[in-house]
Amino acid sequence: MISRQKIKPELERYERYLDGYRLDYEHFEVIDIIPQDNELAAIIMHDIRADAGKPWCVQFRGGGHYFFTREELDDYCHSRKFY
Repeated sequence: MISRQKIKPELERYERYLDGYRLDYEHFEVIDIIPQDNELAAIIMHDIRADAGKPWCVQFRGGGHYFFTREELDDYCHSRKFY
């Protein structure tokens, strides 16, 4: 596993939330960090590989859920009240 990538400047204030996760920075880019409380956040990621079957991912509490489209991911996040 490679070390953490540089994240977008607008997410830097939430970067501490990434410390509790073992994320695949080699294949995924962090798109968003959605704090849920002082310790946990939902991490939205996108697979950078062109042949990824389900390129969208949300990580929360150590579990990942994968989706074909951003719309599917957003629907899931709304149903879990992440945002």
